[in-house]
Amino acid sequence: MLFVMPNAVPDSPASERISAFKRYYENRGEACNVLSSPEASVWSIFNAARREKTVFLSMPAFRRWWLFLIPGVRVILDIRDGWSIAISSGYGGITQAKPFKAFVAKLIERLAIKRSLFTITCTPGLRDYLEKVSGRDIVLITNGVGSLTLDSLSDDVVPGKHANSKLDREGAVTLCCAGKFSEYGETKAKAVIDCISGRYSHRGFVIKIYGADPELNSWAVDYTKQVAKGRGRLELIGRMARENLYQELSSCQVGIALIRDPDYDFGTKVFDYIALGLPVLNYFSKPNPFTDYFDCYLDVPFGEKGPEVEIDRDILIRNALPGAGG
Repeated sequence: MLFVMPNAVPDSPASERISAFKRYYENRGEACNVLSSPEASVWSIFNAARREKTVFLSMPAFRRWWLFLIPGVRVILDIRDGWSIAISSGYGGITQAKPFKAFVAKLIERLAIKRSLFTITCTPGLRDYLEKVSGRDIVLITNGVGSLTLDSLSDDVVPGKHANSKLDREGAVTLCCAGKFSEYGETKAKAVIDCISGRYSHRGFVIKIYGADPELNSWAVDYTKQVAKGRGRLELIGRMARENLYQELSSCQVGIALIRDPDYDFGTKVFDYIALGLPVLNYFSKPNPFTDYFDCYLDVPFGEKGPEVEIDRDILIRNALPGAGG
């Protein structure tokens, strides 16, 4: 079986998700060959695909569509992000929408999904959308957190349980965002800062942003000072190893996930926050598919709490894939 790996940073959500699928198939006795894209040449991937017969292809990056056209090769397609829906919405309002390009992308998605052995995606909204695009059933496997990560958590953390008790601490509230912040649009970032200021200024607050681009986010430091009026601040902190990041996050009280489009997007760090027992900041003005799914984990829920969700990625994969396409 050939795994065509995207150019993902080690320990990133994309890398960890695909590695979990690889472990699943190896545990089933499959011999897994790995080639990285775009480093590997088209010729080397073509030859490996013909030799292995089955290819696991995870997108984005949205390339290597030609693999679906090779006779005798079966492709398992994992779509981690919406392509045509993102183009049609301007990536949640970040860029200009391009209807014609979105139409072409939808045609390519339809062809690829219909020719795939089966297709996997990571949110209910994307599953529903891709089923309408293709007319085929789509396997839903949310991102989750790795079992090894869960096993390494301290005893005072109860993964998967809503832990608003952390907000019962006296003094200033510490909020954390692991990853991109205003990269998803200054309007969304300002909405988050405004929400935090309105909700927590009476206690004082600190927003810690880990690993975001300092140049793109420097404005947020001054903006937070302005709206908090001396009752809060924002700190930009560089990237760090996952173990160190988890230690930092576990000392905070609320997790922040900027969502490009709540109809289709879960963000990549929500499950990490849940694993660490952190409530997730609810900065939305009304319920949506994201808040419906995670309502019982929000710092201020909308009141109709849904069930707790499975967050162990390995369990999610085992529950969804045994026998699929066999």
